[in-house]
Amino acid sequence: MTLPNGGAGYTVKGPVFNGRIANLDIARAAQVKDGKAVFFESEQSVGRELPFDQAEEANKARRRLADQALIVRAPKGS
Repeated sequence: MTLPNGGAGYTVKGPVFNGRIANLDIARAAQVKDGKAVFFESEQSVGRELPFDQAEEANKARRRLADQALIVRAPKGS
């Protein structure tokens, strides 16, 4: 998202994560770069489907990650 005033004073908040949940390598990041709020997410499967007894815990972990808000904050007084 392009920010006003070249992004001066703006901040972003979002999950920063780089790791494995179950059989997925997941990377997430949020930053202000070149006057834009940039949010990045990548998922890469590194294995087969999970056995049923592991799937529920993996789903809970992914939901916790997905529930984290992506926020753009304007500078004070704007």
